[in-house]
Amino acid sequence: MMNYRVIDRETYYRKGVFRHFTEDCKCSTSMTARVDVTELVPADH
Repeated sequence: MMNYRVIDRETYYRKGVFRHFTEDCKCSTSMTARVDVTELVPADH
């Protein structure tokens, strides 16, 4: 069971850190993978 707690962002002691990562940084996640596309490319190409 997950225990979540709603925080008041205005009084949160790490308010500045939270604001930085939600407003200043354009955070993202990416993933790469090898994909065999041999059957998608025509043999005479």
